[in-house]
Amino acid sequence: MASTQPFCRDGGSSNKPLCFFGQHCDFWKIRMQTYLEAQGDDIWDAVENSAYVPKIVINNKEETKIKASWTNDNKRKVLLDKKAKNMLQSTLGMDEFFRVSHCKTAKEI
Repeated sequence: MASTQPFCRDGGSSNKPLCFFGQHCDFWKIRMQTYLEAQGDDIWDAVENSAYVPKIVINNKEETKIKASWTNDNKRKVLLDKKAKNMLQSTLGMDEFFRVSHCKTAKEI
């Protein structure tokens, strides 16, 4: 018997992505990937590769840069994960949101 709940309760356009309420995950996942890719290659790369962490090499050892020394490009790259995380979280119903609310990066979500 067919479900009486609407399949796509909200979103599904280029301005408002499809909301996920716990059903049809494979469908939502494909649609969400397409939505994120349409926001720019850098956004999707942030999801696939995880958050960018600015690094610096000191004495042949790679260390995390302190925030005060970030370049504009470092700031732009760090912001990409935050944007992707925001887009993902804004498409989730309350139950789904709380399942991933502990995630620190878009990739974790």
